[in-house]
Amino acid sequence: MLGNAFKALLVGIMLVATASPVFSAGPYIGFAGGVSFLHDSNIDPLRCINLNAGYNFDRFRLEGEFGHRSNSNGDVTIMSYMANGFFDFKNSSDFTPFIGAGLGAINGELDNNAFHFEDTVFAYQLIAGIGLKLNQFNIDLSYRFTGVPESPNKNWDDLLYMSSNIYAGVRFNF
Repeated sequence: MLGNAFKALLVGIMLVATASPVFSAGPYIGFAGGVSFLHDSNIDPLRCINLNAGYNFDRFRLEGEFGHRSNSNGDVTIMSYMANGFFDFKNSSDFTPFIGAGLGAINGELDNNAFHFEDTVFAYQLIAGIGLKLNQFNIDLSYRFTGVPESPNKNWDDLLYMSSNIYAGVRFNF
């Protein structure tokens, strides 16, 4: 069910993006920091850092993203490699709401005294946020739901990675 909704969202974003006029375009780079809350887990929130680079087509952006999440104990480490698409809701103010979606891979590692587990799996994310334009910079605040469609370990069918992530970041527009 979630897979069909995700596919419909991606198709909708692509249709809107191809219908919107291109007024200005340009590359950008950015970084963000935040916190990640794992769903159905008693693991403390994770610290997050994202690096991204992309191209702004005025109302639509495409970007590549590398993310790193870990907890203070160092027993959980998650790296993500995502390709994201965003639709910016341009208006007359300096604030621009946006939505987006991403596809890619997550490499997760859980290491404690009892066992060690590591795997790389297909992942997706749904994104919503708001940006504030300041000359060549954008200050972004966003929420990202990140998940995997199936368990990364066939022995643990109930192990599904899902997280809610809150980020504050900066984009530099060239």
